[in-house]
Amino acid sequence: MAAPLNACTTIEQHGVVRFLWAKGTAAKDIYKEMLPMYGEHYLSRQAVHNWVQKFSEGRTSIEDEHRVGRPVEIAIPATLQRVEDIIRADRRVTIDAVATAIGCSLDKAYNMMHERLSFHKVCSRWVPRQLTPQHKNQRIGLSLQHLQRYQDEGDDMLSRIVTGDDSWVHHYEPETKRASIQWKHTASPAHKKFKVTPLTRKVMLTVF
Repeated sequence: MAAPLNACTTIEQHGVVRFLWAKGTAAKDIYKEMLPMYGEHYLSRQAVHNWVQKFSEGRTSIEDEHRVGRPVEIAIPATLQRVEDIIRADRRVTIDAVATAIGCSLDKAYNMMHERLSFHKVCSRWVPRQLTPQHKNQRIGLSLQHLQRYQDEGDDMLSRIVTGDDSWVHHYEPETKRASIQWKHTASPAHKKFKVTPLTRKVMLTVF
């Protein structure tokens, strides 16, 4: 009766893989044959396929290749400072460009930018208009004038204030995609929405 080999080494299993490969056994069948014999110490399916590939390419040694030292750590202070300088020089730089500049993988570049340096990409926020320093000074001056008038005249001053604004309004405004959201059952047909542009004719709307 066959018994599982609870005590075994990976080199021993490499030899078994080479033996079965030499007999012409496919990688998937080698894995199925070794699985019940080596119990919890068996090679993974990917490892078996990798060794079959190595033997097929002419490898004869069943020992793992010697690895010297630990992997090189790239996220050192000097590299992190260089990445930060690249980002600050060009806020729209891509992860791929950063990885190429410092000579690392995309995953490592992403980790340094997001996890180590806490940079996150955001979109610009739309604002009605850009205020120059002169505009800001004018608004501060008007606000101070209103505060002074309120101190001198009290609530009567508020009843004499008239505000106004204007905006261009199209004769026809199409429904936005978000406004057209509706509930749909899985058995119901998909709702179609055709792309429509605003009507070119428009009118100036002034409100006081």
